[in-house]
Amino acid sequence: MNIVRHKPLPLFEIVETIFYFNHQHHISSP
Repeated sequence: MNIVRHKPLPLFEIVETIFYFNHQHHISSP
C-alpha cells in the first residue's frame, strides 16, 4: 500500500492506522 503525504501524520491518524492494521491482522489470523 502506497500512502503519499505532503506533511507529517497527525497523532490520531497514526493511532487509527495502527488500530486498523492491528484489526486486519486479527481478522486474517486463523
